[in-house]
Amino acid sequence: MNIKTGLRVLVALAVIVAVVYWAIDSTRTRTYTGDEISFNMGSGSAVITHSSEEPALARFSTTGVRGTFAIASNALEVSASSARQGTGANAVNLVELEVPPGTADVRVTRGTDVMLTLEGAKAATVTFTPQSEEAIRTTYIAAAIVVLVALFYISRTFNHGWIGWLRRRGQVKTVGDTEQAST
Repeated sequence: MNIKTGLRVLVALAVIVAVVYWAIDSTRTRTYTGDEISFNMGSGSAVITHSSEEPALARFSTTGVRGTFAIASNALEVSASSARQGTGANAVNLVELEVPPGTADVRVTRGTDVMLTLEGAKAATVTFTPQSEEAIRTTYIAAAIVVLVALFYISRTFNHGWIGWLRRRGQVKTVGDTEQAST
């Protein structure tokens, strides 16, 4: 194997590692705890748990020209679309919900890059998945395709030598099985 071939294989392996890391990192569940929690929830879903005596305020927003979004919650029995506030670059699309003590699920049903800010919750825990189920499936399919293409590229770089190895190995077993059966 020469340096050029080794470099090609190394680049393909780096692409495989990067794509697998991206797929896992962009779909993994994350958990935040604290009194004031703020994070970009993307287009996924969140489970909010808090034990304060008063309801917490969950503020969902996007800034600038990202557009409107919609959220829904089975526990809170709500489905809401964002309302635009302000003008120009200072415009904000916003939905505010009161989250009672206990556990509530909230999911983004339309839109992306939604920021969740939870205020007034003592010792709250928010567990969220940054993508919808459909987006997760699409991410895994795209990653699998890239990995398969990279593996094909590596195989092609070595002139698909592993296929000949498998054929030879299969023939040896077949010949050995035939010999044993005939004796």
